[in-house]
Amino acid sequence: MSESFCYRSLPARATIESAGALLDKVILVVGACGAHGRSVALAAARAGAIVVLAGRRVPALETLYDELKALGPEPAIYPINLEGAHPEDFHALGSSLKENLNGLDGLVFAAGRLHGLSSLDHTDPEEWLRTWHVQVNAPFLLLRGCRQAMTVNSTSVMYLDDPDRVQRALWGAYGVAQGAAQALVRVAGDESGSRELKVAGLVCAPTAGPLMQRAYPARAMSEFTAAEVFAPACVWLLAGNAVSGQVYDARPWAAN
Repeated sequence: MSESFCYRSLPARATIESAGALLDKVILVVGACGAHGRSVALAAARAGAIVVLAGRRVPALETLYDELKALGPEPAIYPINLEGAHPEDFHALGSSLKENLNGLDGLVFAAGRLHGLSSLDHTDPEEWLRTWHVQVNAPFLLLRGCRQAMTVNSTSVMYLDDPDRVQRALWGAYGVAQGAAQALVRVAGDESGSRELKVAGLVCAPTAGPLMQRAYPARAMSEFTAAEVFAPACVWLLAGNAVSGQVYDARPWAAN
């Protein structure tokens, strides 16, 4: 791997203080029903953010809404199904954020899709397209659609899996898409380098949740790292500490 593609290190987890780091900031969390989305939404609320919860499972969003309301400013819900969303749906999301919340200070893409491990020969083409749409097309369209709402010094953070780990046999569309998603962070971040909008990635260790359950159905979720471990890193990046176009490595935190 060339020097320009090296992962960037994070400070030690014990040294990151998140209290008040996002006070009154509007933070959109896409994939809020997933393990990473839920954990970062809670962490952002504790840090003082107005959190907008985006996802397709409305009952789960409503439950999380109630939890966040008890922690900080009143959150908001924006139902969206990434699998079938079109460019105009993301533009409508950006317009709604601008009109109703006066802009967007941070965007977290924590959505993922992994139907299960399967060889390419046995992968349903429709499943391949759905996975690719969620993992690559959706974050691209989000960056475009929400650009109109982004405030000065706003930050977008994409949760990523390590391509070296998943670009192997049986990981199919998910493995291929992770490489593309990381490239999207680098390209979008490089293009925004002369502007105030930052785009960064966050690589985490395999995390307990539905995605890893589908990948390793015979393993106990206790063998994987809890998503809450990595949420402070995302809050730290959203608070203005990210370098645009860089991918940060949170995997060492899993060992602490």
